[in-house]
Amino acid sequence: MADQPRQLTAPPHAAAHLLQYHDLIESIVSALDARDTYTASHSNRVADMVLVLAAALGLDPDETALIHIAAHLHDIGKIAVPDAVLRKTGPLTADEWQEMRRHPVTGYNILRRVADFQDIAVLVLHHHERWDGRGYPDGLSGDQIPISAQVVSMADVYDALVSKRVYKDAYAPDVAVQMILHGDCGAFNPLLLDCLTDLQDTFKAELAAPEA
Repeated sequence: MADQPRQLTAPPHAAAHLLQYHDLIESIVSALDARDTYTASHSNRVADMVLVLAAALGLDPDETALIHIAAHLHDIGKIAVPDAVLRKTGPLTADEWQEMRRHPVTGYNILRRVADFQDIAVLVLHHHERWDGRGYPDGLSGDQIPISAQVVSMADVYDALVSKRVYKDAYAPDVAVQMILHGDCGAFNPLLLDCLTDLQDTFKAELAAPEA
């Protein structure tokens, strides 16, 4: 049985002041580049993508700011993943996958200690949940998952697919979209799938991942 979802502690309009931390957050994420180049550049691209998705969904500027900051920090929990797992060039073992899957909880525990980041911590915790309840860590489903976390999740998956990694080639943007629509990466909110379909040309043209 899934745990009770963590609730956002403040209304979205309380998030606007978080933009004062934007430069600091970008610096923190960039510092991860020394350990894992992909994680830092990936988080920055996801942060760009969520702005496009949030605009398409008609989210207000304050909720958009919350999502943007959370996107920058969504993989911060990987700081605790061992190098042997994080940098592995081949498929992960079952035990290694369990190690990797802890990063949302680790990120949540890091961020929740900062009073202004309580809501960001919730979004980081839930960015691997799936619409059908088959995600992690809490197995939330449907509207139990904050829409803001769903937006980060969609951008996260798309960028992971179109990015080249040491263990896989990049998928073409059109192929990545079809994989998401067909549920190859887990189930997503139909509303977000419609947004992805409408925005796929924008993602392809303006938000391309690097070749290497």
